[in-house]
Amino acid sequence: MKGIDLPRVLHYEGIMGRSGRALGLVALGLLALGAPAGAGAAEPVRCASIKTVRVSDLGMTPSPLPQGEAVQRWVAKLEVAGSGECAVRLRVREGARPASVELVWTLRPGLNVIPIPGAPGFRVAAGTPCFHVAADLRGGARPLDGPRFCAKRQSGSPPAFTLE
Repeated sequence: MKGIDLPRVLHYEGIMGRSGRALGLVALGLLALGAPAGAGAAEPVRCASIKTVRVSDLGMTPSPLPQGEAVQRWVAKLEVAGSGECAVRLRVREGARPASVELVWTLRPGLNVIPIPGAPGFRVAAGTPCFHVAADLRGGARPLDGPRFCAKRQSGSPPAFTLE
């Protein structure tokens, strides 16, 4: 990511007045939080300071998930080793099929508990589908290390799924 040209920002603040300062502060705040800005959002992310990222748990809401209903939210617990922070794009997938929306999240060392909205229209398929969390840590979306999280069909009426 390119640095911020502070003299240029301050010059525009003088031209744009109070509303320009507010807009500038919002933009700087988004950059500080790791949100993508402009054309840089499409660039692959490279996180040299992050050594390893491992999925320790993956949950879904509702749970159990009634057959035919959409997953409203996933909760991924990621263990991050390394130093510093790194903004990445995350997505839950069933094989190659997106099960969540793509979410930009700033990873920090230690445990990161991340709520990820479910993909509109995604339904758990019959059988025992398995899910993984993919991230663009090294320049392309790849599954993160961790155990397999598979949906198991529960008996009962109506049938429902849980993750194991």
